[in-house]
Amino acid sequence: MGRVMKWVGIVTAILSLIAGVREVSSLIADSEEHARNIDELHAVGTSQQTAGDYAQAWSTFEQALTSSEEDNLLAKLRGRPGQRRAALRQAQEDLAMAWLDNMHLSGEDQTFSSIVDKLIPVLLRDLPQATATRRGDLLAHIGWGYFLKTRDGNSQFDPPKWYQQSLEADPANPYGHAYWGHWKTWNRQSFDDAMKDFAAALATGRATATVRTLQLSALTNLRDNPQGEAELVRVLNDMNARNEAVGDRIRSELRSNYESAVHDEERFNKLIAAVPAKEQLATMTRFFGEPDEKMTAPLLITYATLQESSGFSQPALQTWRSARERLKLSGTRSESITKRVDAAIKRLSRCASAHWACSAKQAWPSEFRIASLSAFDRAERSIAVLRSG
Repeated sequence: MGRVMKWVGIVTAILSLIAGVREVSSLIADSEEHARNIDELHAVGTSQQTAGDYAQAWSTFEQALTSSEEDNLLAKLRGRPGQRRAALRQAQEDLAMAWLDNMHLSGEDQTFSSIVDKLIPVLLRDLPQATATRRGDLLAHIGWGYFLKTRDGNSQFDPPKWYQQSLEADPANPYGHAYWGHWKTWNRQSFDDAMKDFAAALATGRATATVRTLQLSALTNLRDNPQGEAELVRVLNDMNARNEAVGDRIRSELRSNYESAVHDEERFNKLIAAVPAKEQLATMTRFFGEPDEKMTAPLLITYATLQESSGFSQPALQTWRSARERLKLSGTRSESITKRVDAAIKRLSRCASAHWACSAKQAWPSEFRIASLSAFDRAERSIAVLRSG
């Protein structure tokens, strides 16, 4: 009897062991399935963020973080939830910053505050243990969030305080510099200081697209400001040289500046003198194409001015003539503009018939005189050498 009871005990132990192994196997399988679900949510949220669906990505990351808190004991003992959760928290911070960088309201009833108020706590959450660069990014975006809240009429916030803290944590932080530069132009503070901030942000080579967006926004907000318009020409010329993308809205803004400036001699001269003529002509050609008769007269006048100052006399003559035709078709009554165009056609026609390059200093009228005359100066010297020989 004792022997039987002994075997019963052994069998019971074996069965208990088998049950325990099965239970552990089930726990492991559940843990791995749970982890896969969290990873899938992480991947889905990242894809939604990439697609620009920030609100849905936010919901997905919140679901993933909630799920990561429910990991069972075995999963926690294996140490993986901590790493997974940390990655999710960082991903949510990255999403918050991306959303702030690309904030757009979807209706009349939506406010910036309704979105910003749920983003800022996430940015503040891990701020104390962040690295210097990460801390600079987070602080700058917190400041930008508070700036957006001021757009709702909440004037009690002080965004520059956060920008300053950002640069104290990371002196070269592109977000801190760019957001502060935008703030200075928004509040009509020192233009030169704002441009220095943008230059410092671009010099880092990081977050270039965001910096450019802020820079262009700052400059287009300075409408009818000749200093801002000239800087916009310089910035877009630099972007063209670097083959950076420029959206249709900014191209339209540039076109509008050129077309309206033609009616104001001083303003027009500052635009034309902002960048060497050949470079500016290349930028215009990339943005608007080659000059043709379908363009407005003011835009054609801009093209012709740049062509002539670049030494392209024959194309310039044709463009001046196209501008004259457009003036006739539009029925313009601006006598001063008509005289400018007629004088340019006469000047270049005379040069073409004489088969010699016009002297910029002799032939360029005061209303179109620009700073970049090096091409003409070289032509004059070459002609003088040939004649003396």
